[in-house]
Formats: sequence, structure tokens, C-alpha cells
Amino acid sequence: MRSRANAKTSAVSRYFLGHAATAAILFGLSSLMLWLAMDRSALNFYDEGVVVYGAQRVLEGDRPYRDFWVLYPPGQFWVIAALFKLFGSSILVERGWDIAVRAAVASLSYLITAHIAPRPWALLAWAFSIAWLWAVGFHGYPLLPALALTLASCWFFIGALQKRSERANLFLAGLFVGVAIAFRHDIAFYVFLSEVVALRLVARSKAEAQPARIIWRKWIHDTLILMAGIAGPAVILGGYLIGTTPAKDLLEQLIVFPATVYPGVRSLPYPLPTRDSLLTVFPFYFHFIVLGAAMVFLFTTRKSKDSDKTFFLRGVVLFLSVLVGLLFLKSLVRPHVVHMIHFFVPTFILAACLMAQVRKELILGGMGLILASALCGMTIFPVVKAQEVIDRTESLRRNTVLNQRQNQFPRAGGLVIDANQAAAVKYVQDHVPPKGKIFVGAGRHDTLVFNDVLFYFLSERDSATRYHELHPGQITTRSVQQEIVEELQREHVEYVVLYVGADHYHEPNRSGISSHVTVLDDFLGSHYETVEEFGKYKLLRISK
Repeated sequence: MRSRANAKTSAVSRYFLGHAATAAILFGLSSLMLWLAMDRSALNFYDEGVVVYGAQRVLEGDRPYRDFWVLYPPGQFWVIAALFKLFGSSILVERGWDIAVRAAVASLSYLITAHIAPRPWALLAWAFSIAWLWAVGFHGYPLLPALALTLASCWFFIGALQKRSERANLFLAGLFVGVAIAFRHDIAFYVFLSEVVALRLVARSKAEAQPARIIWRKWIHDTLILMAGIAGPAVILGGYLIGTTPAKDLLEQLIVFPATVYPGVRSLPYPLPTRDSLLTVFPFYFHFIVLGAAMVFLFTTRKSKDSDKTFFLRGVVLFLSVLVGLLFLKSLVRPHVVHMIHFFVPTFILAACLMAQVRKELILGGMGLILASALCGMTIFPVVKAQEVIDRTESLRRNTVLNQRQNQFPRAGGLVIDANQAAAVKYVQDHVPPKGKIFVGAGRHDTLVFNDVLFYFLSERDSATRYHELHPGQITTRSVQQEIVEELQREHVEYVVLYVGADHYHEPNRSGISSHVTVLDDFLGSHYETVEEFGKYKLLRISK
């Protein structure tokens, strides 16, 4: 009897080691593919600039929320600042970390799917994940480390559903959720909520086997174990932030502003399919198709009398469906593919698992055809993106001026930056001493979409104000503009850079509505004069 048990344990170990080895190979392959296919001309001067310059400020001793305004938790800044410390401050260092995170996400998508479905379907989930992780761009986006930690939590949670080292797996699932708080606390909350809901629904689906009070007791017990895993990282992070950051700044930037101001100034309408835009908006409806297929599967297998394997599979489909549904809520404010990748990857896993179950029943066969068609539709965006990158790369090769500028600035080594941005950065470096401070604003500050935050990082000149990131609903207020004016005067800022390229760009939200607050613009107009212009960049110098 013991020999049979040992043989079974040995077989399970070989099974998991085999998939772990495959996942490790896929991680290396994913990293190589992402590095070689990286668009070296796509510098996102706002989102990527917020991350790299925020990390640089942390490296130089500043603390998020207290010393500079930011809406993200500090995890991404801490990690990249540590990498800057080890390897030097450059965009390629940040992108190396970003690529490793994306490769980890794709590899985890394989590992999770392989736990539920045969290897070919796991490879399918990996292929779609890596294609979309490349296509969405937005290097350094803190949502991606949160996604990697989410999938790690899912791996252990699914292990708990399988009744394999249940307590340990639940604790570890919670532990990864707790770490995810440091990168995106909203994502961590949705993952925790989905796991708690899934525990209750899975317990309810087997309620006929046990009394209700036993089911409730088990659910509370499992939820407490999950929370115990979350508690460690959450308490450490919360304790540190509370001990080092004024409570007012912490609450305003992490809770109040995102909940009350952000939706009004950043919201976008959900894309509606039309005859001309059906293919481009299809990704925004893909998860609805997969969730519908999941509901069909759960309905058709609800009376199945098979072994615990069927019950486990139903539990996983139920959990992934709840996870995708809750994570989707996060994207409703600003629907964009980069804000949806965090639930696209779990949706690919769910789709692959459902495809693997298409067998005898006619209804499941029809479901498989629908899923296959939906997955084909999801190949369009990465293909179109690939063609855009190829065309842009070919154009850059013919543009010798841009290619000559790519190694002009150490922090942009190996990358191609815009010629006008390069000229403006060079001008600032020639006229502002290394320890001097600047301010990078917009053409007007009563209404605004974004500013060039990356300019600080490339020029190696620090912001004179804690508001290096200018955000609608923040810079458009009188109190913030007055604070910036006072800091410009206190720091004796000689040069100001204005990026005017977004002045006429308006989104269908309140960011395009003037606040009629012109304190900052009036100050700049009366105390500074234009000395140079490079395309969309205007250089101002303090009047003598």
C-alpha cells in the first residue's frame, strides 16, 4: 500500500517538475522574443516617464507621496530604483525588468493551464499571452508586476481547490496577493475578492454532501488562512508608509484622488462595435464570449456524476470566471487594451481550459467552434501592431538624423528618441548645470491631458517641484498651481520647458474642460520669456 502511494507521489512530482522545466524554458524564450521584438523608438514620455523618473527620485532619496505626487503604490519605483543602483540609470534597465515580468506572466499562464488541461492547450495560452503582452506596449506599467503576482496567487489557489496541501496553498495564494498590494492595491483587492467568492461558490456547489453549517465554517476557515497570507506583506508595507508619509498625502494620492477625481478626468466611453470598427473593437468583447462559454460549461456539467476531477475542473472554471469578471470592472473607467491585459491573460487561460473540454456533447462542440473563432479574432491586434512596428523601424533606418541621435544621451542608450525632444534636452543640458532644477509643463494648465515626464529623466535635471507628473484634476486646481509657483520662486528656476504637443488634444471627459485657473500660466507669462522652440517643445528663460 505504501509502495503504491510512493509511486503515485513520485509520478505527481515528475509531472510537476516536467511542467516547471517547460515553464522555465518558455520564460527564457519569452524574454528573448520580447527583447528582440522591442520597439526601440516607442518611448512613452508620460507613462514610462512617470515610472523611470519616479524610480530615479527614489534612488536619490525622495519618497513617494511625501516628496513627489504619484497615484501608484511604491513597489515598481522601489524595484527599478534598486536596479538603477546595480546597473545604472537607463531606460533599457527598466525595460529589462519589464521584459522579465512579461515573460514571467506568459510562463505562469502556461503553468496554470497545464495544471488543468493537456500541454498543447497550455502552449496555446502561453502563445496568446506573449503575443498580447508584446503588442500592448507601455513599458514599466506597474499593472504588469501585479498581474504576475496575481497569476502566482492563482497557481496556489488552484492547488488548494485540488485539495493538494490545502492550507499551505491558501496561505501562499494570500501571500502573493499581499505582495501585489505594493504594485497595484486595486488589483490585489479584486484578486482577494475573487478568491473569497470562489471559495464560497465552490463550497456551495457541493452543499448537498454536507450540512450548511459545515460549509460556512469551512469557508470562514479558508478565508482566514487566505487573509493570514495577505496580512504579512500588507502590514509591513502599510506600517512603513504610515510611519514615513504624512497620512493626508497617503490617503489623497492612493485612495481619495483615484476614487473621486480620476474617473471624471480620465474616463473614456466603452467602444461600441460598428460595421467599420468591428475588428478593432472585438478585443473589448472577447472576454464576454469566453465567460458565456464558461457559463454553458458549468450549466451542462452541473449534474455530472464523475469523480473529483470534474468537481475540480468546475471549481477552476468558476474561479477563473469570477476573477475575469471582477478584474474587468477595473477597466471600465478607461477601457484601453493596456488597461485590460490584466484580465486578458486569465481569459486566455480560461479559454484554453474550456477548449480542452470540448468532447461529446453537441452544445460543447458548438462552444468550441465559438471559442476558436474568438481566439482567431484576438490575433488581429498583435498582427496589426507587428506591421506598424516593422514599418516604423524601416522608416527609422532610412532617417539617419534620428539614428545618429540614439546614443546621444546615456540614459537613452540603445533607443531612438524624437528629434525635437532630443534637441530640447540637449539645449537644457547645455544651459542648466547638473545640479540645477527645471520645470516641465504644458502649453496651458487650466486644462491638460499629460506632460513630458520623461524629459526630466533624459536631461538628468531634477524637477523643481513635487509635481513632476501633471494630471488633470491636480494641476488644474488653484492650490497646486500656487504651490508650483512658490517652488519655482524658492528654487530660483531659470529654465522652464513647455510641451505644447497635447494642447489641442482633448478626450471625452472633464480633462478637456477648463478650470479657469490660470495662476501658473499668468506667472510663467509675466516672469519668463521664450528663448527657443523645437517643434512641440518651447524653452522659457526667466526674464532679466
